[in-house]
Amino acid sequence: MAEVLITLGIIGIVAAVTLPILISNYRKHVVETRLKAAYSQLFQAISLSEIQNGELTSWEVITSSYNQQNEWINKYIAPYLEHTKVGRNQDPQYIKQDNGKVPYIKLKNGTIIYFHMGSYADFFIDINGLQKPNKLGYDQFICNINIRNLNNTRKGLFMYGYIHITNHKTAVDICTRNSGMCGALIQYDGWKIKNDYPYKF
Repeated sequence: MAEVLITLGIIGIVAAVTLPILISNYRKHVVETRLKAAYSQLFQAISLSEIQNGELTSWEVITSSYNQQNEWINKYIAPYLEHTKVGRNQDPQYIKQDNGKVPYIKLKNGTIIYFHMGSYADFFIDINGLQKPNKLGYDQFICNINIRNLNNTRKGLFMYGYIHITNHKTAVDICTRNSGMCGALIQYDGWKIKNDYPYKF
């Protein structure tokens, strides 16, 4: 009997140690997979749109009004994405314009992509839609396209902050300082969340 209790105790200790690690690794994998998928779909949509509408740097530059942004997203992006809905919703936490309303696209897997035109064309990706935690760096990430060709930086779609990364350390630093740039760290690391990622899952 004593040996059974000891064995059960050891099993309990091992489970207590390993289970949180397994849960954390699973959550990381979900984020990696869904973020990469959303980015890939956006990248493909932009590539297809360029065939129809010309190079993205020639696309129309608009104001921050909801109506213009809704027209833009329905012309340049939505037709080339597999989605279930294009709508108007309360803004993500980093966007404040037009009475707090922004257009969004809901993908078939539940990911929601909000859109805002500022200095860049910004896409705010919520990988699990309205489910919690709804926090930047955890289930919300930002990517953009340099549609205005500002500062002669790289063209195309990149996770927000990617253009400032020179190595892994700088990627970790920018993610630590600004959780809105954590998608750039994940992209730089080959769509993997490494052990020194600043936020825990």
